[in-house]
Amino acid sequence: GLDNFRTESLISWLQRLSWEMRADEPWARLLASQIHVRAGDLDAALADIDAAVSTCESAGDEWGLYHALSAKECVLFWRGDLEEAVTTCEAALSHASSNAQRLHSYLSMGSASLDRRDWITARTAFAAAEDLSQHASTAELARAQALRAHADYFRGDYQRALSESPAVDWGSIAPTLASGILNTKGLVETGLANYAAALAHFDEAQAI
Repeated sequence: GLDNFRTESLISWLQRLSWEMRADEPWARLLASQIHVRAGDLDAALADIDAAVSTCESAGDEWGLYHALSAKECVLFWRGDLEEAVTTCEAALSHASSNAQRLHSYLSMGSASLDRRDWITARTAFAAAEDLSQHASTAELARAQALRAHADYFRGDYQRALSESPAVDWGSIAPTLASGILNTKGLVETGLANYAAALAHFDEAQAI
C-alpha cells in the first residue's frame, strides 16, 4: 500500500513519530525501509526490515511477520539476491493468512525465479498464483499478466509477449508497477525492432 504514496508523505509520517516508536514499532521500521528503498539505500532498508521481522517473530505477530518478509523479498529482488528472495517468499507463504497474500508471494517467487532463469520454479509459482486469481486485485492481475509477458520475452517469443502485455489504466495501479510494465513493453518492442514504440514506452515509464 505504501507504493501509492509520495515519498514526501512517507517521510512526514515517520518524522511525526517519537524516536522510541521508530526504533521499537515494527510498522515504523517498515515505513522507514520503504523510504530507504526509494533513496536507493537497500542495505539500510534491509536493516530496518530485519528489525521488524525479529520484533514480529518475538511477539508472535503473524500478520506483521508476513508483511515484513514480503517487504524483505522485494528489497532482496532489487539487490539482485534472487535465490535469497525466493527463499524469503517461501518463508512469507508459511505466514500468509489470506489467499490474496499467498497470491502476492507466489507472483513474487515467480518473478525472482524468472530472473534466475529457473523455469521450473517460475512455472510452479505462476500456476499456484493462477489458481488463486479470483482473489486478485486489479493491480495483481496486471502484475501477473506482465510477468507472463516477461517470461515470453526471456524465451524470445516477442510477438506473444506483446500480446500478453497488459493494457491497464495507469491511474489504477502503483507507479512502480506501472513503470515496470511499461519497461517490459519497451523491451518487447525493442526485440521486435519497433524502436519508436519502444522509446515511447520508456519515455512514459520515465515520466511516471
